[in-house]
Order: sequence, then C-alpha cells, then structure tokens
Amino acid sequence: MVEFRQNSIWSTYVLTRVDQRLTRKEKFLDRMDRTVPWSELLNELGEDNMGGKVGRRPIGVERKLRIYLVQQWYDLSDRAIVEMMIDVPSVAAFCGFDASVEKMPSRTTLFQFRKWLQERGLVERVGDVVEQALASQRTGIVRYTISEPATKKSPSKRSCKSQVREN
Repeated sequence: MVEFRQNSIWSTYVLTRVDQRLTRKEKFLDRMDRTVPWSELLNELGEDNMGGKVGRRPIGVERKLRIYLVQQWYDLSDRAIVEMMIDVPSVAAFCGFDASVEKMPSRTTLFQFRKWLQERGLVERVGDVVEQALASQRTGIVRYTISEPATKKSPSKRSCKSQVREN
C-alpha cells in the first residue's frame, strides 16, 4: 500500500496566494487537488520500480501521476508539460515540485511512466477513478484520450505546387 501524503508544496503555494486573486488555472488545479481521490489512485497504482541506480533521483508515483493528469487535462506533450512546469509555478507546485530548488523530470521519465501505466492496463482504471470523482462533484470535464500527441504534417511545397487550380 502506498502512503498518500498531502501535497505540501501545493498547499503552501495556495496559502501564499490567499491575499491575491487566483488565476483560472490555479482555481482549476486547486479544485482538482481537492476532487481527485489521490489515496485511492495511489493504492491502485502501487509502487513503481522504475528508479534506476544511475541518473536522476526517482520522483515517486504521486508526482508522476499528478504530471500525467495535468498532461491529460491540458493535452500536453512530454516536452510541453516539462516546459509548463518550469514556466508556470502553479503547475510545478501542483505536481509537487519547487522549480527554484529541484530539477524537473525528463521527458523520458514521463514517457516511461505512461508506458508503465499502459503495460499494466492502468490507464483506463485511472481514467475511470478520476471520471467518477469528477462526476460526483458535477465537474464537467470530457473524458480524455490516452495517446501520444500527434504532430500535424503540413503539405510539402512540392505537393502544393503540383496541384492544378481549376477555375
């Protein structure tokens, strides 16, 4: 059983902003922090054994799960979520990072966590648990799809030139 701890970085971040007006993103993340059943999800996921003996220090399942959910809610690629955590302190705090002190996880770490979820068939379970929690709070978030962000290919110049225009 994985022990759930309150995200103290997020709590501290929100408390420091009490006198200031919260942005829509901060309000949304605060609502998700209160709505999502973190302890239930962490018990479903269990421990991950992805921490190697070389490289960066392991970041833990809870942080990876928070990053993963923010990625799904905002439809972000691995690179985009890392950049967002660097640029937007509220997102970093929600995910359990203090951007001024800690290094953000690598894109490879996030990819491996998503792959780990898919291999164990946990993607749908995570989606179901979050969806049920949001439905019980009557929060209208459309079910997200779990896939790699697709890149749009623009037509090449050659194909544009070869098209004949008819009048």
